[in-house]
Amino acid sequence: PLLVTNGFATQLLVFHPYYQPSFSFDRLPDAHLNGKTYVQIHFQHIKGRLTPAVLLLRGREYPLSLSGTARIDPATGDIDQITTQLSESMEDLGLKSYSSQVDYSPVAFQNQSVSYVLPAQATVEVSTPRQHWKNVHRFTNYQHFTVTVTEKAHVEKLQEQERQKDQEGQKEKEKE
Repeated sequence: PLLVTNGFATQLLVFHPYYQPSFSFDRLPDAHLNGKTYVQIHFQHIKGRLTPAVLLLRGREYPLSLSGTARIDPATGDIDQITTQLSESMEDLGLKSYSSQVDYSPVAFQNQSVSYVLPAQATVEVSTPRQHWKNVHRFTNYQHFTVTVTEKAHVEKLQEQERQKDQEGQKEKEKE
């Protein structure tokens, strides 16, 4: 493939506590669509800080400094839509422009009393000096599943590893 786009459904990670310090946030005027009012939050990546998005080019990852807007249902806190674009030029890498839009909608699962707001569609547009791509991802047929995990530590093996570390530490002290 000439252009692979993935991971765009997770762009709301800009609001996750791990990435929040990497962005500045501003409240925009509310949006009114189809008789419903939405809160709009603009976000801007802070240069030099972590970012949840990267460009993978020739086996190397380049962090994407993104800005964008999230449209949020004030009654539930659910994100209805998130749009992003480059906030800094990457033309030196051949990336002329980049933008994305992810739309979310409620998804109901069988035997579940609640619905979950999940990505419904992601549209990604990328331009280079020679080409323009537009990829549309539609997310359907979500499946609900559960996993049960049991961990069992091998106590004797862990104790032996600790004894070896202690012995190595003693040897280092004796050398000093």
